[in-house]
Amino acid sequence: MIYHYSSTDGIHVLESVNAQEDTASAGQFGLSRHNNVLHTENPFQIVILSYDPSLRVPCQIIVIAPEHYSYVEMDAETFAQQTKSAGLHQHNTFELVYVLSGTLYQSIESERHVYPAKSCLLLNRNVRHCEEYGTAFCTVTLSLSASYFKALLHDDKEQAFKANQLWNDSTDLKDFLSLELSDEENNSKNYIDFIPRTTQGSRSGEVERLFNKLTQTLIQPGPGDTFFFRGYICQLLNLLCQKDMYTTHPIAIGTQSESRIFSQITQLLEETDGRISRELLVEKLRYSGSYLNRIVQTYTGMNITRYALYFTIKRAADMLSNTNKTITTIAGELGFTNRTYFYKAFQKHYGQTPREYRVQHRNF
Repeated sequence: MIYHYSSTDGIHVLESVNAQEDTASAGQFGLSRHNNVLHTENPFQIVILSYDPSLRVPCQIIVIAPEHYSYVEMDAETFAQQTKSAGLHQHNTFELVYVLSGTLYQSIESERHVYPAKSCLLLNRNVRHCEEYGTAFCTVTLSLSASYFKALLHDDKEQAFKANQLWNDSTDLKDFLSLELSDEENNSKNYIDFIPRTTQGSRSGEVERLFNKLTQTLIQPGPGDTFFFRGYICQLLNLLCQKDMYTTHPIAIGTQSESRIFSQITQLLEETDGRISRELLVEKLRYSGSYLNRIVQTYTGMNITRYALYFTIKRAADMLSNTNKTITTIAGELGFTNRTYFYKAFQKHYGQTPREYRVQHRNF
């Protein structure tokens, strides 16, 4: 069942809907879908998505837009039906996705990317993407229409106070938006990854606080909040440009040979269940280890070792589901000499212990 709560103009509805009667769908979120393009008429909206496969009701979605609020939760059976045929899609808005907790696996065009907690990505309107639902995660997405973005940046140029200007230096984000919001026709597929630096320290919660302010403003708007809302967005964009906070990786899909190299790295890791040394990767691909590591970092936000671990844990999950081998045997066959480390690594990826995962996904 899908449990749907909505509020519009003071009208509150809580209802359960059969999956056959609802597509979870687009309509209840103020969206329409045409040829895998999700359309919204709202100039901006916030979507909070929480997924945890260990829960009886694994998926909760909150959508907040001007004069609109929706909350939907789906049980495991319904969620499986809803995502079974889900494919790549794009939006008629820019999507700024921030990972609040857990690990988000995102398919972007032909590539698979991994986003740990506190990482962020900004997608243009041409990029097709799709979330993967294997690990627990919680994300908040700020959607902005092109016209709203243009007005935001135009107003910023006329600020009376120089300290309030959004762009003080040339940044990857400035270059991205200059291209995307120009009047010229743009069919390119561009996005930016924002990888959190370990040096954030006491500032690590600033992004979350700004998203919280944006959300609270949408839920309970007051006098002057139109301008406060714009201000919070400007602060958020400025924060993402701070070099002590994030490393930015602008990516133009289909224009870089690095995309091909990343695919080759991924294929080798898949074929070996992640059990291939960096030295052997260098030998097979004939590029330096540091260069290969940088490519993996660009596409996933992780180094090669952590990315390889994903494929090893994925193989462990398959063996837990489809063989009767003991957990200790599986860990040993996959090269884990420390059982505790294996348990921690598995639980980090799947939100469950190996034993819990086997009970839920056993196929024999």
